[in-house]
Amino acid sequence: METPAPVSGEVKGTILLADDETHFRQAAEVLFHEHGYHCDAVADAYAAAELLQANDYDVAILDVRMPGNMQLELARDLAARASGPSVILITGYPTLMPPVEPTQLPCAAYLLKPFTVQELMAEVRHAVTLRHREP
Repeated sequence: METPAPVSGEVKGTILLADDETHFRQAAEVLFHEHGYHCDAVADAYAAAELLQANDYDVAILDVRMPGNMQLELARDLAARASGPSVILITGYPTLMPPVEPTQLPCAAYLLKPFTVQELMAEVRHAVTLRHREP
């Protein structure tokens, strides 16, 4: 599903959201659109990797526990790139962490579900700022 242009007409940034929780993914996609961001939302790390090959994103929001990212494979791949999107990791299962702690990866933020809209949007704004600050 293609995200329509942001309401204000000005795109504040581009977001890739990868989360296998359908309700959250759809609600977040609408939220980002309403706040002026372009967002591509997918259900797994495989689809996210394809989009990352074809597009340049400011922020990648990745669910820690989703198909294709159970050991943080996608997050590790993004961390190894010289340039790439700022990464925000999200999870609803902090006690089921993979062997590599997400906090050991260079991420802009790490959020535990449930989090508020305000917390999410503050971290997105921060991550976009970090991405544009990089050389």
